[in-house]
Amino acid sequence: MRAFPSINALIAKWRREGVELNPPADAAAIDRVEREIGVALPDSLRAFCARANGMVDPEMDGGGTACWSVDKVVSEHEVWRGSDARGAFTDWAIADLMIRAHYFSLRLREDAPPTFMVDGFGLEFASFEAMAAAYLADPQQFGA
Repeated sequence: MRAFPSINALIAKWRREGVELNPPADAAAIDRVEREIGVALPDSLRAFCARANGMVDPEMDGGGTACWSVDKVVSEHEVWRGSDARGAFTDWAIADLMIRAHYFSLRLREDAPPTFMVDGFGLEFASFEAMAAAYLADPQQFGA
């Protein structure tokens, strides 16, 4: 599996802060969420889930971010459809900020690789790794 240093650093930060994380997701759980959303999870999100399957509900970090397990992504089914200058998209919530005031989501588009969005802040990242790096560098840009 490819190395994702920012994901590893984010998990380590949460552990140092005493944030309770779920055990890694097994292949069956990851397969279940992929069937539900209709695409394979991007490598960086798959790597995160294989290291820590989100936070124990209702845990959140010091900035108010609650990272969801793959089971919660499926059960909560927080999905939005819309369009922007790049065309139609579907957003699947994978985390929330400040008790659902904002969402971190996996953005899916036809004929384009998935990206990661933070609604309300105009932030879009090419990978979960890039989003983790930005969150570690400046959590205030996420409202945290």
